Amino acid sequence: MENVKKINSRQQVLNHVPQDGGAIIGVRGYLAGVIIAVNYGNIITIGRDPGTCNLMEGDFISRTHCRLSYNNGTGLYTIEDRSTNGIILPDGQITKKGQVVSVAGGTHICIGTYSEELLLR
Repeated sequence: MENVKKINSRQQVLNHVPQDGGAIIGVRGYLAGVIIAVNYGNIITIGRDPGTCNLMEGDFISRTHCRLSYNNGTGLYTIEDRSTNGIILPDGQITKKGQVVSVAGGTHICIGTYSEELLLR
């Protein structure tokens, strides 16, 4: 998890967003205050499995909860749900296992429950 940084200020967020990518920023819950850089073409996996994922904890987090990637050409994140409890999107929609959605940078999502919130920057 060398691409994970703990943040203390807005400037640190801006400093850790790659020029050709984006960042996943923990807003609330287990990853609060953490920045995960998302370089263009890389896939970030989030879940409870410490061997293959950027780690999250919680009763509603699957071993491999979701996979995220960023397209710097479109500014969109692609989210692939691999979970039991889904991803809660800003409109309240909850994704289903196997569903793939695209969302714009600046979108807040919740992983499994509203207490685990991430900002896709």
